[in-house]
Amino acid sequence: MSELADSLEGELDSSRSPVTDEAVMSIIEQISVLTPEQKEKVRRAILFGSSANLFKIRCLCCPICPRPAMALRAVLSFVLASCWLQLARSTRLSGQAHSSADGASGERGKCELDTAEFYWEYDKIAVSGLSFAVMACMLTLSVWSATNPAKRHFAVFVNAVIGVACIFLPYIAGNLAKSKLVAITCHQCHCDEAERSTVVDQASLCILFAIMSKTAVAANVLGILDLRTISSTGHPIDDLLRERGHVNRYLVVVSSLSLDWKELIKIPGVSNYELRLLWHLYFLRSQAMRIVMCTSQYIPEALINYYLRYLPSDVSPKEARSRLTTIACNDMTAASVTNKLLSRKRALNRIRDAIEPEKAAMTCFNSTDSEVQLAEELGIPLFGTDTQGAFWGTKTGNRQVFRDAGVLHPDGSYDLIYTEEELCEEILSLLRRCPSTKKVMVKLNDSFSGEGNAVLRVDSELVDSLKESDEQAMDVIFDRLENSLEYVAPGLTWDKYYQQFQTLGGICELFIEGQSSAKTSPSCQAFLNADGSVRILATHEQMLNGQIYTGCTFPAKEEYSAELVSLTKKIGQELVGRQVVGYIAVDFVSVRQSDGSYKHWAIEVNVRMGGTTLPIMTLNFLCRDGRLNEQTSEFIASDGKPRFYVASDTLRKKTYKGLVIEDLLAIIERHSSEIEWNKRPGAPETGTIFHLVTLLSELGKCGCVCIGRSLEEAQQIFRRVQDILDAEARPVEVPPTEKAVAAELDLVIEELEGDEEDGMTCSSRYG
Repeated sequence: MSELADSLEGELDSSRSPVTDEAVMSIIEQISVLTPEQKEKVRRAILFGSSANLFKIRCLCCPICPRPAMALRAVLSFVLASCWLQLARSTRLSGQAHSSADGASGERGKCELDTAEFYWEYDKIAVSGLSFAVMACMLTLSVWSATNPAKRHFAVFVNAVIGVACIFLPYIAGNLAKSKLVAITCHQCHCDEAERSTVVDQASLCILFAIMSKTAVAANVLGILDLRTISSTGHPIDDLLRERGHVNRYLVVVSSLSLDWKELIKIPGVSNYELRLLWHLYFLRSQAMRIVMCTSQYIPEALINYYLRYLPSDVSPKEARSRLTTIACNDMTAASVTNKLLSRKRALNRIRDAIEPEKAAMTCFNSTDSEVQLAEELGIPLFGTDTQGAFWGTKTGNRQVFRDAGVLHPDGSYDLIYTEEELCEEILSLLRRCPSTKKVMVKLNDSFSGEGNAVLRVDSELVDSLKESDEQAMDVIFDRLENSLEYVAPGLTWDKYYQQFQTLGGICELFIEGQSSAKTSPSCQAFLNADGSVRILATHEQMLNGQIYTGCTFPAKEEYSAELVSLTKKIGQELVGRQVVGYIAVDFVSVRQSDGSYKHWAIEVNVRMGGTTLPIMTLNFLCRDGRLNEQTSEFIASDGKPRFYVASDTLRKKTYKGLVIEDLLAIIERHSSEIEWNKRPGAPETGTIFHLVTLLSELGKCGCVCIGRSLEEAQQIFRRVQDILDAEARPVEVPPTEKAVAAELDLVIEELEGDEEDGMTCSSRYG
């Protein structure tokens, strides 16, 4: 140990030494027989125990890792036991010296222990022997349980007990040092220089052990907090499962998009969006969690391994994979995964075989009566709401919630509209209340990613018609709806849109105006617990293409993030009163006012996961000790510093088409030090995580979350990702000679196809 202390020459930090035991320090100063070299050795032992230096060996007290840290922990346990034995020996030595001094001269001489204190010290011999036996047993159990994955929860208990035992180590080791140094005082005349030097060395080590044990106590406290890696993920769903008293827990993830598929099919490659829910694989960081992932298509094993490789280092990807069960319907038709599962009884049986229902729960993208039915079939609770609760996530339900919560929102209709006449009446009423408006939003009641929205521009002719009779104004509005309505989704006409409007219903509301430089589109995410509490997850600035979500940055602007949190909590409390449980995401339009403040209008609240759920959950799970600071909306990573990110669902170019998962993984590997998560030198817990990678080959599109220590760094990583993909996917230039050969070959093929067509014509003509 002294060699270890000596190896830190020039690196010791005395300003942060945690030593407060003045008694030990005063005794050191009182021992006049110590040489300067011996005093320096004691001083270095004290400095070596400072928190700044012991941070380097914090794993010595880690109660989690069963590998090298477990061995170091064993050393600490033996140190603890040895200190107790040494105390017994030194107490006996002091006792003999005390008796000798009293017997020879009847005086205490230089012994610093009075009779009562001496007998108290002497009684510790029996306690030390018993403590050594207990520590030996606890150490044996600790090694056994920590190396047996099935007993990791027992390891937690055993190591917690050892951590409590370490609390007494400073006291024991401090008294040991005191006994040894007192023994030197009592034997100044009876021991030679070599014996005295040996005792001084032992006292120095005892002081070192005392200081180390103080750090051990702190490290054990931190270690117990770190047990979330073993027993919890910190996610509200996991917390709810743990509250039911289960150590091993099961989460059934149904990646179902239970929305109107006539709307969903407008989104290219929409079936691949099921795999946005693969962030749930990060639940496997808790060794008490088991995941059952249900999808329409098989999840490529390479993609699963990609997600698991970023679990904390003490979680083996192979072991985590053993706790994952995948259920694929092998059905890519336009229907929800939930309905596909309900029609496949054998698939339901496989889910039942993979879980213990009393320890399981189900989660999904959004919940309807179909999800409620599936949960009942499996006999497990659903973290979500039924169709009645999901109503509050529709456009009509949103506006009623905003009104009742007292949150500012655009003027418009509150009841469902189904006919063209009703829509014209509502628009006319809105324009008469707000004659200066320039645009009116028309929205389908239940749509996805803004695809059901349309804009009606208020031109001069429409404004003039408002001065005429209602009938004349209605005629102009009707004409604008049929001929001038601007649709967010491409390829729509009034006939197609109105058909959906009659089926789903809709609303109209004012379009919030504002200069682009003063207008933002932030959002706030929260989780509504069954106990009625509202837990804020994040705030974001959304990136929109028109009105379609394409990505976001985290967090929202510092100027108003606290205001968004406050408004979201009010909306969340209103939804809790309507029996809504699970994820919500509130979208706002914020406009900077002349005094520099911002005015916020609530536009939508999604009673489900949203586009911003994936990036914040990714950050939350991958930062081992991360947490959100609600006051600042910052996410504090394991190093105590904030993290920021840029997330996009539309990293897209034609040249990316044809790239498969293995190609992307090879690209990441080649540029690991620049973009890969947690692989950038000197920048822990930063980098890029990709998603929607199955869209690359088909559409040349994927998504990513780029995390940095500042928003600028996150944007820099994002740009670097784009540059790397552009360079890697650059089309290969074909030499002119090869182009000529290819053109000639195409000509030959065309001629052959023409001959075949002629032959078929002749055959049909004369057959």
